[in-house]
Amino acid sequence: MANAQIGIVGGGLAGALTALKLIRATTEGIDITLIGSDPEIGRGIAYSTRNPSHLVNGPAKNFGVEPQQPDHLARWLQSHAAALGWQPPAGVAFADSFPPRWLYGTYVQHQLEQAIAQNAGRVGFRHVSDRVVGLRRHGQGYGIVTQSGAAIAVGQVVLATGLFRKSATEPAEGARGARPSIHDPWHDQAYDGIDRDREVLVVGTGLSALDVILSAEDAGFKGRYIAISRRGLLVQERLDLTAWPDVLDPQDLPTQLSQVVAAARRARRSIRQNDGHLHQIAGAIRPHLPELWERATLREKRQFIRHLRPFWENILHRAAPVSVERLQAIQRAGRFTQVSGRLTGLDRAEDGSLAVQWTPRGSQVTRTVRADRVIGADGFEFDWRKVSDPLVKDLLAQGLVHPDDTGFGIAAHGASGQVLDSAGQGVDGLYAVGHPLRGVNWESNSIGEQLAGAIRTAEFIASRTPSGGVRAELEASQ
Repeated sequence: MANAQIGIVGGGLAGALTALKLIRATTEGIDITLIGSDPEIGRGIAYSTRNPSHLVNGPAKNFGVEPQQPDHLARWLQSHAAALGWQPPAGVAFADSFPPRWLYGTYVQHQLEQAIAQNAGRVGFRHVSDRVVGLRRHGQGYGIVTQSGAAIAVGQVVLATGLFRKSATEPAEGARGARPSIHDPWHDQAYDGIDRDREVLVVGTGLSALDVILSAEDAGFKGRYIAISRRGLLVQERLDLTAWPDVLDPQDLPTQLSQVVAAARRARRSIRQNDGHLHQIAGAIRPHLPELWERATLREKRQFIRHLRPFWENILHRAAPVSVERLQAIQRAGRFTQVSGRLTGLDRAEDGSLAVQWTPRGSQVTRTVRADRVIGADGFEFDWRKVSDPLVKDLLAQGLVHPDDTGFGIAAHGASGQVLDSAGQGVDGLYAVGHPLRGVNWESNSIGEQLAGAIRTAEFIASRTPSGGVRAELEASQ
């Protein structure tokens, strides 16, 4: 029988994990074609950075790609990190270290390469460095259309598209007729000549903003930062804390998100009385989040996204202690100013600097600050209706995918990742892993959840593939 033909759209972390878990899940022949615009597999936006100051946002013991081996990443680092030019700080065990993100990307690459080599007689693997711009139904399968004009025939497709960058705030015409721009924080040119600047305005105060600040520092910036965000929630340090007990009963989980909020408030009072830490609440809720999110009504989900999402992400998605220490040193030196509000305009001033218009939170009065450059670090676009990517536009136009009702990602079956079309029907042979499922499985953007999603989808595909048996792995990851 012919090998199963699987196409994976996206060569970042989600795409690499999906390929790895498809190899692990199947026992018979399978041919995988992974198409991504980046030359390297497994990196995407997050892990393509070569800046050693950009660290994984958690200890290595939390981020291995083999769920049944919790020390998998730590052991790999112990064997390979020194040869690759990195060691953890003195006195820090590999399991407790926060490795650079580029090194984590290398780890993921190595795992996929090893799996391909170990299954060379059974698994065919091809990496196509190209941009996917369209998808066509052909009988029982699909044709993947690339920017170069290639048409790749496969039986099934996994959308592992990763993150889409937000469109920067459209600046106003400058006084000299120039249209100044907001720099892309992931582009090296964003920091060219920054050592000569005096003021840098950063749009955002989360993890991406911390990346910007560390990049600017490493490029020699000695001036002052102004950071602006809607709610003024500054990135926090990751602490190695146990989950607070008795927040939720696993045998009797709440049926409404309002009940989860009430449980969190009770836990907060208990924590304050017993010298605990508020971050322990998130650790108690997160393991149950998939089920809680699935039970929630659309109205509750939208309320969470509108009112609680920034606070949840500020507590859950935190940074390596050494990174926060550098930010705190900048604050102590009087080089960091934080304001709450939104950017409304950007002009070129007569002296060549930028005049940045912004409106404080809760005010209608526009203010102006001066900066030598503005760098956007206010996150990514999750609403597919606002994404300019040609593949996204093509899928929506055909009705092959449908925006999730939350406004985040696309509609799909959460357990399998099978995509739902514009009529709400499951699309045969079309799946999604990672960021496209943000509205379906709320934390689908995090490493652990992307890993679990890749396992679920790989197991489901293997179970429906005529040539493939299945090796169950998902249960071990939960």
